[in-house]
Amino acid sequence: MNGGRGRSLGLRTINKRLVLLVSIALALVAGGLIAWRPLLRTHQLSQARLALEDREPAQALQYLHAARQLAPEHAEAHFQMARAYRRLGQLDRVHESLSTAWRLGYDVAALKREQWLVLAQTGELKDAERQLAGLLRDPQETQAAEISEALVRGYFANLRFAEAKQMLDAWQEDYPRDAEPHFLRGYYLEALSRDKDALAEYERGLEKSPRRTDARLRLCGVLVRQQDFARAERELLRCLDERPLDLQVQVEWAGYLFAVGRLDEAQNAFQQILIRAPDNEEALRRMGQIELAAQRPEEALRWLRPAVEKNPCDVAVRNVLAQALQAAGRSTEAETHLQYVEKAERELRQLDFWLPEVLERPGDVSLRYKIGITVLRYRSAADGVRWLKTVLEIEPDHHETHRALAEYYAQLEDLPAAERHRQRAGNPNAP
Repeated sequence: MNGGRGRSLGLRTINKRLVLLVSIALALVAGGLIAWRPLLRTHQLSQARLALEDREPAQALQYLHAARQLAPEHAEAHFQMARAYRRLGQLDRVHESLSTAWRLGYDVAALKREQWLVLAQTGELKDAERQLAGLLRDPQETQAAEISEALVRGYFANLRFAEAKQMLDAWQEDYPRDAEPHFLRGYYLEALSRDKDALAEYERGLEKSPRRTDARLRLCGVLVRQQDFARAERELLRCLDERPLDLQVQVEWAGYLFAVGRLDEAQNAFQQILIRAPDNEEALRRMGQIELAAQRPEEALRWLRPAVEKNPCDVAVRNVLAQALQAAGRSTEAETHLQYVEKAERELRQLDFWLPEVLERPGDVSLRYKIGITVLRYRSAADGVRWLKTVLEIEPDHHETHRALAEYYAQLEDLPAAERHRQRAGNPNAP
């Protein structure tokens, strides 16, 4: 009996020691994890900053979410998230992240600078331009390239091309290894239909920053327009390899398949796009063209009518719709769209002359008004309104511009804005 009791006491002692050892081991592991958390957080923040420097905001956010999980109340994580959201254009989240960073005690000067960058990037330059220009003159400023970029984008948004070019020149001179000035010049040259020059800028930028898939995609668009299909395919396949799930990459690839006549593949690709984005205008138009080429006009109309409803000033889709209506035997209905297309093409050809002229005469309000009205009616309502607003910056009481904007806002049923412009147009009783 005593021997059994002794063995029982011995086992009990061994069990207590095992429990103690396990507890000590777990405590050491937990202590190790706790000790590693600041190091992991620092690593994630460091990787996020590098991603932002490489202009990869989506990748930066992945690191920042991981850092925030390790330290939910870390002020810098929220501040860097604001920077990433700004680059992605998600301005509501920028405000939320900046507010949280401020609550957690982040540097006020840095927070103010980020707010000015947001304002500049979105074209609200009234106060931001003066503040950011002052920072650029500070030799201690470490984010001069980022400030330059925000100002250039703001100048573009306000159609102040001379200032944008001047800022780009200075930025490129101070930061010759930075690829972004080349990409922004490329966007600008594309807008002027100078595809050859735009292509050269994209190539120079990609030599310095070959992982910029967004810029490579713009290069692909130029190559397709120039019918350099062999190179376009190589570049698009690289984009697909880098970002296989990116919707815009898939749209450009499907457009390439359509351009080279691989219609079955293009149709399948556009169908997949419409599953993800049912209102994608490019996919709707191309699906209509594919059905029309297969002599199925009624099927073509099923895709084209929603595309026209979404963007009635799109000349290309109106033209295809007219063709489909004619093929379906609805000539009277087609005639309305054909007349619009004929008039629109005639007016849009004028832009080839007016856009270079406005670069030479940026203060010519009459020229800006003509461009604004033409773009508003036949290309893009949003871009047309931007042009018209630049007229009012130069001549605040330009009556024709106020009348055009009153009509535009009335159609949107934005009655306060419509009334405000009617009053400024000197015609308050207009319907």
